[in-house]
Amino acid sequence: MKKIITILMLCFLSIASMAQRHRNDFRYYDGYYNNIDIALNHASDVKVLDLNNQNMIQLPYTISNFENLEVLILDGNQLTDISYAIANLSKLRVLSIRNNKLTDISYAVANLTNLQELSLDDNQLTGISYSVANLTNLRTLSIRNNQLKDISYALANLTNLRTLDLSNNGISSTPYFIQQMPSLQLLYIN
Repeated sequence: MKKIITILMLCFLSIASMAQRHRNDFRYYDGYYNNIDIALNHASDVKVLDLNNQNMIQLPYTISNFENLEVLILDGNQLTDISYAIANLSKLRVLSIRNNKLTDISYAVANLTNLQELSLDDNQLTGISYSVANLTNLRTLSIRNNQLKDISYALANLTNLRTLDLSNNGISSTPYFIQQMPSLQLLYIN
């Protein structure tokens, strides 16, 4: 029993450190910017755009100018939806929109087929859009602390998903298809 508790604690710490990575590790990447106005002057060089805690209520359409963007961090804003401007970010690998006011996942994410990590923790999501089914390269999906009641069948298509964190939602049962996901290694649900 102690071994199981230790493993669960290590997994929790791993997720917490992954979230912290958004603020720490990416700062040292070439092409890191944390000011959209300055980044627009170097649009083709921008690989990491960290717009953490910028009090944004809406994502500017100019976000679509960053054709080489690989990491977009929008944590700690007031966003209620994801702009369709992100649909053009074909090289995006990491999208973090934690601690906002999202109520649904925009269909614009369906075009982000290179996305490997999607963090939507601490929002007001009540469901998972079928647009997520297109994210077949997704390895980590975290939707902790939302208002989910069930798990969408759209997740069954995520054959490369290794980590799924749906903890602190209102989910009462785990559907059969979750157990059949071939790459899933870590599942957090309660």
